Amino acid sequence: MKINRINMTTRTMSILVILFGAYQQFIVKSNEIIVEFHHVILNAGALFVVTFLPSILERFKYEISPKLYSMLILSLTTSMIGGVTFKLYKRIKLLDKIVHLFNGALIAVFAFRLITMLFPNWNDKAVIVFISAAIISIAVGTVWEIYEFVVDMLLDNNMQRYQDVVTNEPFIGQAALYDTMFDIIADSLGAVLTALALNFSYRREGKLCNELQIGYAK
Repeated sequence: MKINRINMTTRTMSILVILFGAYQQFIVKSNEIIVEFHHVILNAGALFVVTFLPSILERFKYEISPKLYSMLILSLTTSMIGGVTFKLYKRIKLLDKIVHLFNGALIAVFAFRLITMLFPNWNDKAVIVFISAAIISIAVGTVWEIYEFVVDMLLDNNMQRYQDVVTNEPFIGQAALYDTMFDIIADSLGAVLTALALNFSYRREGKLCNELQIGYAK
């Protein structure tokens, strides 16, 4: 029932964002608050589609725990709707780094769950599993930065913030690397801290590990 409520809220929000985007684009004719309408459709539509993930998993006899699913929806909402669609990355300086920190943690959890599904007898090598989850998360974060580099190179999109977002003036020297490097640091920190927290939980009562589940449906 909790996942159904999350889905209902998320779908309603996605539709409202699209309506607001249309209002801004075609009636007010301003993009000061929100991005261009086709980007609104892309981001809000993608979030809407993600809400069908639990149903898709259920068809394959898998399930995701409400807490882990809530983390996923929170991550996508903050990044795609808040950060990109409503341009909060430009308005709130630390938001991008907070999202990277959180996503590093989230990917580490998914990596941990994937490993435990592939290797049911993982308990004998728990430390290796947690280290592997952190490494996978860091690797995914690095691949994302490569993607940003390629997009910037091909489309001059400034995803890596090598230019000032207000004046479009290019940064010089090490300043041009700040966004990319701090993104990688935030991703890595989120991954390592999560792996440590999961390991600590596993060696105690295991509550955190049990609450962040994705696996075969019972």
